[in-house]
Amino acid sequence: MKAKDVKTFAKEQGVDKIGVVSTGRLLEEGLPKGYRPEDILPGAKSLIVFLMRGIDTPRLGLEMQEGKILGTPEHSINFVLLGSGWPGATHLDLIGYKMARFMMRQGCKAIPIPSGHPYDKKQLRGIISHKHAAVKAGLDEMGLSTLLITPEYGCNVYLSSILADVELEEDGDFEGTLCKDMQQSCSLAILARGAKDKRT
Repeated sequence: MKAKDVKTFAKEQGVDKIGVVSTGRLLEEGLPKGYRPEDILPGAKSLIVFLMRGIDTPRLGLEMQEGKILGTPEHSINFVLLGSGWPGATHLDLIGYKMARFMMRQGCKAIPIPSGHPYDKKQLRGIISHKHAAVKAGLDEMGLSTLLITPEYGCNVYLSSILADVELEEDGDFEGTLCKDMQQSCSLAILARGAKDKRT
């Protein structure tokens, strides 16, 4: 099996960007036991990580009231109805399922890793970090706010991945300075995140 065949199939299913990273390079992150590729799929050699852009909705109307950042009800409604919330992630998971079946028909073992659950709420992490894998696969950059930033879609993306027991040609790390080039926007993202944390 070749990486280009998997990528072609994924693009036909609606994936916007896709990359490959070896499980060996993921282990360089010092993953704890239970979160290593081998723990999920014995003999895992490659992780295929892919993303789909969310549907663009009206900008979140931010206004400051007594130090708190409030959003508009219109944004909340559009966020759900237009598929920028969980419907978008669910659709991405379905694509991952189809991709895994495609790879299995080629004779390899493949396990789709959902974009959301399973999720460890105490450790605040999924069983595989799609974000770190995406950077390793050359798809995007980790911003100062810990959100991913893509050159094409900004932060408006959903991620998922697939573990496979075959060696696929991998892509290099993302090379860019998107967050530094947009430092003011990144600072605003951190401000918004901090205000949310204070409310919870």
